[in-house]
Amino acid sequence: MKHAMFELIEEVSKARGGNKKVAKLKEIDPQYIKILLDITYNPNFKWLIPEGAPTYNEADDNYSVLKTRFYSELMKIGTYLNVGQYPNMNQIKRENLFRTTLERIHPEDAKLLIYIKDKRELPGNIPMKVIQEVFPALSSKWVIK
Repeated sequence: MKHAMFELIEEVSKARGGNKKVAKLKEIDPQYIKILLDITYNPNFKWLIPEGAPTYNEADDNYSVLKTRFYSELMKIGTYLNVGQYPNMNQIKRENLFRTTLERIHPEDAKLLIYIKDKRELPGNIPMKVIQEVFPALSSKWVIK
């Protein structure tokens, strides 16, 4: 991965016109962007983490290390959702793991994850029709706002 996830989302958001947004969205590794989009828009997924930002210490490793951590953390995201491997996990443990995730990833990716959890949308200007064009099968499962 060349960029942190928040940078890729910003690039898509800043692209002018639907066709350019579609092209930028297609550049992101589909494995990861599909997970991110699904946890954002799939109505069957419920976050088991309280709304708002928990108290956490921002990661301070160098950028080259931090920019890729979000991708590995996305593979464990089910821990914080109702559809994950651990539906009966102790809530305090779940919230502590979420806090640890936020502390391991780039500070801007941490803000992105909190935003998605609370708002159930991507930040910026990425119209749903752009997402639907790039990922029609995935987006067909979502309720469109």
